[in-house]
Amino acid sequence: MTPGGAVKLLDFGIAKLLDAQRARVTQAAATPMTPICAAPEQLTGGAVTTATDVYALGLLLFELLSGTHPWMGSDTPVLQAMRMVLQRPAPSLSRTAETQPNAPVPVRLLRGDLDAIVGKALRKEPGDRYATVEAIKLDVERSRRGEPVEAREGARLYVISRTLRRYRWAAAAVAAVIVALAVGLGVAAWQGEKAAQERDVARRDAAREEAVRYNLTGLFRSAISDQGSKSTTAKGMIDLSAQRVLKEYHDQPLLAGQVVLTLADLYGALEDVNGSAALLEGFLAEADSRADPFAIADARQKLANIELMRGHVDRAAQLLPQAESFWQESPRRFPEERLEGIAIRARVQRSRGDIDGSIATTREAIAQRIALSGHDNRETALLFNSLAIALATVNRLPEALKANYETTAIYRALGLGDGLDAQIIVANTGTLEMRDGHLREAEALLKSSVERERALAGDSAAVAAAMSYYGRILSITNRNEPAISVLRQAAEMAGRYAGPDSPVALQARIFLGEALLANAEHSEAASTLTEANRASLGHYGAAHPLTLRADIAVAQLAASEGNYALAERQLAEAATGLRKLGAQSAATLAMALENLGVVQSAQGRNTEAETVLKEAVSIREKTPDDIWELAQAQERLGEALAKSGSADAPALLKKASLDLESQLGADHPQTLRAKAALKRLGA
Repeated sequence: MTPGGAVKLLDFGIAKLLDAQRARVTQAAATPMTPICAAPEQLTGGAVTTATDVYALGLLLFELLSGTHPWMGSDTPVLQAMRMVLQRPAPSLSRTAETQPNAPVPVRLLRGDLDAIVGKALRKEPGDRYATVEAIKLDVERSRRGEPVEAREGARLYVISRTLRRYRWAAAAVAAVIVALAVGLGVAAWQGEKAAQERDVARRDAAREEAVRYNLTGLFRSAISDQGSKSTTAKGMIDLSAQRVLKEYHDQPLLAGQVVLTLADLYGALEDVNGSAALLEGFLAEADSRADPFAIADARQKLANIELMRGHVDRAAQLLPQAESFWQESPRRFPEERLEGIAIRARVQRSRGDIDGSIATTREAIAQRIALSGHDNRETALLFNSLAIALATVNRLPEALKANYETTAIYRALGLGDGLDAQIIVANTGTLEMRDGHLREAEALLKSSVERERALAGDSAAVAAAMSYYGRILSITNRNEPAISVLRQAAEMAGRYAGPDSPVALQARIFLGEALLANAEHSEAASTLTEANRASLGHYGAAHPLTLRADIAVAQLAASEGNYALAERQLAEAATGLRKLGAQSAATLAMALENLGVVQSAQGRNTEAETVLKEAVSIREKTPDDIWELAQAQERLGEALAKSGSADAPALLKKASLDLESQLGADHPQTLRAKAALKRLGA
C-alpha cells in the first residue's frame, strides 16, 4: 500500500500478510483478493498456491473469449456469484458465449479444446487444475498447432471420476445391471453399430471443428498480418487464406482437406461460388493417395453443386457419381452427405430436362430427410423448395406454390421466418406469383425479399436472381427506367457472385436488353442481347432453354429495326427447338409464337399469322391465371383477325383490352394498342 492509500498488486496468489495473527483476522480474510475473481479455496480459507494463479488465469481467459464473467452478470449480486463459485462447476465457455450477442470470438471456435482448456483451469479442486501456468501456455500452443491438448485427454476421466465419487453406490448398482445385461448384447448388436456410426459422425464433426479452430485462426492471423494497416474484409481474409492453404498444408493432406472444406463452406455463406470453385478445384488437382477420401468425396460433391449453379451441367454430372459411390460404401455412416447428393442429383436431372425424374428423386429425398431429421427441419424446407422449382418448370404452378408454402411453414415453425433462407423462399414465391399472372403480389414479394436479403447478408447470387425478376416486373408494367437501373445492378451482381456466364447472370442481361429495347435504347439493347446470346450459345449450346430465350430477344431486336426476314427465321428456329423441350418450355414457346405471328402479320401474311397466334393463345389458355400474357396473345390474334375482316376480332380485342387494363394499367402501351385496334374497328 502506498503512502496515499493505494493498493498495488505485485503478484497473483503469492502475496500474503506477514502477520495475520497480529491483525487478528482469519486466514480467509487475510488473503488479498477481489471476491468475484477469487478461486474457491480463497473463499473458504484454503491454501493459496500456484493452482490459485491458474484459476485466475482461467477466469481471465473465460472473460476475454466469451465477453462475460462465468457467474457474475450485470445484475447478479456479489454474494450470489460467490455462492455459485463454491456450489457449481464452471459453466461451459462456448455455451456462455452463445448467450452473448457480441461475443468477441465465434462460438464454433470455442467448442472443443478451448472449452476444455478453460474448464480445466477453472475446476473447483486445485489438484484437478493445471499444475502450473506454463502448462496452460503449452496447451494453448498445442491448440494453435492443431495438436492434442492435455485438457481434453483428462477431461473425460475427470468427469467420470467426479460422477463415480458422487454416486458411488448407484454406480456399483449400475455395474451389476450391466453384467446382467451382457447376455443380451448379441440381440442388441445393431444398437452398438448405430452408436458407432453416430460416434463416427461426431468424430468427423469434431475433426472439422478442430481444423477451423486451430488452422483457420492461424491463416486469418497471417491474412491480417499480410494486409498490414489495410482494412481486411471477411471475404478478403478467406481469399488470402485460400491462397495459402494448399501451399502451407501440402505435407498435411488430411488436415488440408478439412481446412479446404471449411473455407469452401465460408465461401458458400458469402455465396461466392467462384472463390469456392477455385479452392476446391485446386484441392482436387493436388489430392493424392494420402488425402482424406471423405474430404475428396465432399469436395467433389460441393463442386458439383457449384457447377450446377454456374450452368455447367455436364461437369456436375461427372463429379457427382464419384462422390455418391463413396457415400454408398457406408450409407449409414454418411447420411447427411448422401442426402445432399440425392438433392443435387435431382437438380442435375432437372437441368437435363428429366423433370419427372427430378420430381421423383426430390420426393424420395424428402421422405428420407423426414425419416432422418423430422418434418420441421431446415434441410426438409430446402428440399420442398427444390420440389417447387421442379414443379414450376413444367408449369404445375398450384403444386409448386403448395410446396413453397410448405417450406415457409417449416421456417416459421423453426422460428426462422425472418431469416435469410426464408427470404429466398419469399423471392421464389414472388417469381411463381409473377408466372401465375399476379404481378402486384409478385412485385411486393420480390421487392421485400431483395431488401431483406441485402440487409441480412449483403449482395449475393440469390439477391441478383430476385432483383432480376423484380426488374422484369418493372419493365412489364412499363416502368422501364427504374427497371433498367435494377437490372443493371442484378446483372453486375450475378456476374460477380455466380460468374458472368452463369444462368442467373445471362437471364439478368436478357431482361436488361429487353427493358432497354422497350425504352428505345436500341444501341445498348443490341450489344447487351447479342453478347448474352453469344455467351449462352457458347456455354450451353443451341438447344438449351436459356439460349432459345435469348434467340427470341435477339429476334425482337431485329423486328424492331424492321429486319422481319431475319426475325422470322430466328423465331421459327427458336419455336422448333422449344417444341422439342416439351412442357417445361411451353410458356417460352408461346412467347416465340406470339412474336412470330406479329412478324408474319407485319409482312402481310395474315393467314399464317392467325394460325401461329391461335396456337399461342391455346398454350396460354392452359394457364388461365396468367391473365396479362393471355390477354396480350389475344390482342395480337385480334389484330390479325381484324386485318382479315373476321367477325371474331371485336369481341376478342374488347376482352383483351379489359384484361390488359386491369393487369397493366390504362396507360400501358399494350392496353393503348388494344384500345386503338378496337377504335379502328369502330367498336
